[in-house]
Amino acid sequence: MKVFLGSQECIEIVQYGYDEPESKEVEDTLQEAEKQVLKANRKKDNKAKTIIYQGLDEAIFEIIASAKTSKAIWKALQ
Repeated sequence: MKVFLGSQECIEIVQYGYDEPESKEVEDTLQEAEKQVLKANRKKDNKAKTIIYQGLDEAIFEIIASAKTSKAIWKALQ
């Protein structure tokens, strides 16, 4: 799975995560370039979560169901 995440350019987001704004108000104060980076990070995180979910059986899925980020999912699986 790690190789597949790497091939999809998602492994960094899984290993290191990204900074999510604390609120919508904070997000609204970001510069346009920062908003684009945040959007790209969210997209990679969602892609990584989809890849991880596809490789799990139902019993394991229940363990990670409450995790909000791919980094949190990856940590719970290790």
